[in-house]
Amino acid sequence: MSTITPSTPSTPTTNSSFSPYEQSAASSPPLFVVQGLAFLAILRRDLVVAKRDFIGNLVQAMVVPGFFLFIFGRVLPQTGVALPEYAALLLPGMVAMSLLMTGLTRCPCRY
Repeated sequence: MSTITPSTPSTPTTNSSFSPYEQSAASSPPLFVVQGLAFLAILRRDLVVAKRDFIGNLVQAMVVPGFFLFIFGRVLPQTGVALPEYAALLLPGMVAMSLLMTGLTRCPCRY
């Protein structure tokens, strides 16, 4: 039989290779998890803000491209300034430009 001798409280022994920074880094979640949670939180906030003013956002995103398509696709070909096929070439570019500009300028900064 072995006997266990109680240890006396003394100064704790420190391990020189142990660092509190290493322990906190090891216990934190991976970076991609933190980034994913941050992305989901921002996405949720944006969806809530966009839901509040859905009709206003939709109208604002459609008015300017509608005017461009009307002027450049209908009025200019009727006056002879542009070819009739110009509207078919203009439509994909207007859709792409509208998506890009709407994404850049419609920041949901209102709460």
